[in-house]
Amino acid sequence: MDCRLDASSLNRNRLPIGADASMLLSNPVIQPIHVIPLSTTIDLATVEALVEFLELEQSQLEVTETRDGIAAGSTLGQVRKENQDRYLVVRYAHPESGRNFFLAAIADGVGSLPQSGLSASTAIAVFVSALTTEIERLASSSAQPSWERLLRDAVQHANRYVYGKTGERGASTLSVVVVPSKHPACAVQIGDSKIFGLSKDFRFTQLSIDQTVGSHLVSLGVPHGSAAGRDPRFDRALAQYIGMADAVEPQFVVLERKWESILIATDGIAAVRKVLLEEGWNLISQQAKSRADFVRKILYLCNWFGGTDNSTLVIFPLSEQIMSIAARRDSSVLSAVTGSRTIELRVRSITAPSFVPTSSASDRKRQKAGKFRRGQKDRTQDPNSTEADGKSNPKSAPSITFLPGLAKNEHELSNPGPV
Repeated sequence: MDCRLDASSLNRNRLPIGADASMLLSNPVIQPIHVIPLSTTIDLATVEALVEFLELEQSQLEVTETRDGIAAGSTLGQVRKENQDRYLVVRYAHPESGRNFFLAAIADGVGSLPQSGLSASTAIAVFVSALTTEIERLASSSAQPSWERLLRDAVQHANRYVYGKTGERGASTLSVVVVPSKHPACAVQIGDSKIFGLSKDFRFTQLSIDQTVGSHLVSLGVPHGSAAGRDPRFDRALAQYIGMADAVEPQFVVLERKWESILIATDGIAAVRKVLLEEGWNLISQQAKSRADFVRKILYLCNWFGGTDNSTLVIFPLSEQIMSIAARRDSSVLSAVTGSRTIELRVRSITAPSFVPTSSASDRKRQKAGKFRRGQKDRTQDPNSTEADGKSNPKSAPSITFLPGLAKNEHELSNPGPV
């Protein structure tokens, strides 16, 4: 992603950002555990942990597939020095309310701005935190808000937070598909990343509408840029993006059950779509041996056709299997995946002892085997932590545990089901 609509003339009021979340005792074997402070809108420690997780180093071209058919991958391309695309696959289980959901999100940073990679990570992290926190809050009430309202509110939280954190130094798109356990699948989007439905006969249909200046003008009956003599860069500029000073206007879509799979992709795939046309793109999906094979082929083609932008895809089946999760009875659990790494967050107070899995040496080596870095930070012990003296604070019970590695590790073997 390269451009956004210049809104420098708009009145901007910065959103104050809260203090950094506190940290618990650092363990020499596992990665640090963080306290999640109570909040009515956003858990700042959840945001901090997810941002750090998304900013970890990654290989230049990495494709991952889970046991239940979720495939995802991202490539740096041939031109860019930094991959500002981010994606996250999430499963959330809330045992009391039954508001479980599967979520897949993609964010594409605006390449011309220095903090856009961080903005993309932050947009996804705040969206997930705002959504899960609101579900936790509603668990103790009789309110039954629509998923549309929940997703739209989470987008507004992400926009305000990113703008307050980066000002005009960062911006990104945001495309999220949510599959609730008891409601139809739905999606929300800001920007020009793309959401597709794949039919059973291997044909893709774009379900989202690009929120660009050109698309907006065409919807108003203005001729396309090439026909009207406009600079093509103006038509590609984002009319909506995460990091705007004003409230954003997300696009909301209810996904029909007729789709066999859903694909989310950044606009780095645009060149491949243009060259292959619809038939060529559909043919690749038909001939691919698996969803991961399809993702790998498209990413290779993105590089072969110039690789002028970062490219990222997430594809998953729209089925009941996607909702399977081994939920603990004593707390809500959020499991998330990006690349070959997994993170697990426990987002509610619990009475049972915390489960703290350890990672193997091979997992830790795999996590460090990247070709470019994403700003990993060192953690130190919090001297104010109540865990250091062996005592527990009931307000600090929720914790976050990093679980490097996606497949064939001790956590997956002992906890079948989560991504």
